Amino acid sequence: MISGAWGDLRIEVPRKSRNWGIMRSRNIDYNSNAFHRALAELTRLRSGQAVLDLGCGRGRTLGALLQLTGDAGRAVGLDISAQQLSLAERVYADEIARGRLHLVECNAINPLPFDDGSFDALICQNVLECIPEKDPFLRQCHRVLRPGGVIVLGHHDFDSVMLASDDRELTQRLVHDFAEAQLPGMEAADAQMGRQLPELMRQMPFRDLETVATLDVDLDLTGDGSILDLLQSLYDVAPAGIEPERLRRWRDDLDGRAAEGRFYCAIPWVCVIGVK
Repeated sequence: MISGAWGDLRIEVPRKSRNWGIMRSRNIDYNSNAFHRALAELTRLRSGQAVLDLGCGRGRTLGALLQLTGDAGRAVGLDISAQQLSLAERVYADEIARGRLHLVECNAINPLPFDDGSFDALICQNVLECIPEKDPFLRQCHRVLRPGGVIVLGHHDFDSVMLASDDRELTQRLVHDFAEAQLPGMEAADAQMGRQLPELMRQMPFRDLETVATLDVDLDLTGDGSILDLLQSLYDVAPAGIEPERLRRWRDDLDGRAAEGRFYCAIPWVCVIGVK
């Protein structure tokens, strides 16, 4: 048995539910480590190059970026949250000491504190919805890239989360309210940011634009905790008018589905890759 938890509830999930009996998903697993490795590879980075992770958070992508740039390369992680950066600092203390990684606390709505042409690649994942004025921000991204540099602009489309539940109406409300929520530290929110990226990037001076979209799927609750974080967020932003008993039944239904191998959650992700 594998234990999982979200909220104040602990569940026991049989191992066989990982494959949903004989069913398997051929989509990308909703697994943070695998996702961030794949994200880093879209940069086309080579050893010795420099990369900016804009909105790096706790540094989930930085490890993969450091591997790609090698000992002769360097990575910079920028984030508005000192708390998140302190988590990254603990994880990557050796790389920081060796000068391979620099962490910068900065609000990305301000001009980026880097010279023109500082980086060979730039990643910006699940950040753009927080930026009220998107055109100036994307032009800043263009400015700090070297000629031929690559931008990887990605965003989950949170208003499109697909979650199997007995209470469909409540699930729809929770998904939408979570997607629209302007959380602390966010200066804007857009529930459908993922699907807006292609049009935004068409207006920018990047060339050779490519889009990629995936559907990240989870058939159980035994992964790396990413899906549990999502479910907890849906639960936390529930409108005050929803009866606590109805919320409890909704949560119990999802836990029961996971225990019986009937759980399904899918999250669309959209990315645009461009070249300066």
